[in-house]
Amino acid sequence: MEDGRAITAERISSRFKGNYQVSDGFIEVLLQLYQDASQFKVELFQPFGLEDIHAYLKASHAYYIGSCLPEIETLSQQLESELGRENPLSEKIHDFVKDYKAELYEHIEVEEQIILKFVQDILNGQYDKGNRDFFFNHFLHTHNDEIISHLDSLYQEIEEKDQNLKANPTLQGLFKALNSLRKDLEVHNLIEDEIFVLKTLDYVNSRYPEEA
Repeated sequence: MEDGRAITAERISSRFKGNYQVSDGFIEVLLQLYQDASQFKVELFQPFGLEDIHAYLKASHAYYIGSCLPEIETLSQQLESELGRENPLSEKIHDFVKDYKAELYEHIEVEEQIILKFVQDILNGQYDKGNRDFFFNHFLHTHNDEIISHLDSLYQEIEEKDQNLKANPTLQGLFKALNSLRKDLEVHNLIEDEIFVLKTLDYVNSRYPEEA
């Protein structure tokens, strides 16, 4: 259990470098939630400012794009090489990973260009009420967390159709990487939905009350 906790702690802390630093206390809260997301409470994030949440989201996006997705894609290609593209399940797994990668890229790009850019601007003292309204309307009406909803059904289909494939080490590595990213995204989405938007609203209202 301690080894698993150490690996998880390294997985979390390794993404915070350069311009995107958070405190050890923030990392400890993340570690707690990665062990059990049901422990999530808004109060856990009271000690942390909008800057911390923004840094966490930016660093995590870079980690997903730079580490998680390349690992998943490599394992998917390796599995396809082992099984052959003509294998129906191999093709289904290939298509799933392709669609998943495209959807996550799109999700992150929208957040980077609209949501996180707005927050970076206000943290730098650049405030525009029109951008504020667009930020909140966009987040409320288009934010979608259903990125990996078909993973369980895909794994179930493999279990039902090919027990030998289920035991394939490459497939096991692929699903381990996908499940690890899903757990990461579960915490990520909770922080976005329950913490980030409220802290952004509080930040704007406290500094620009006449514009609220």
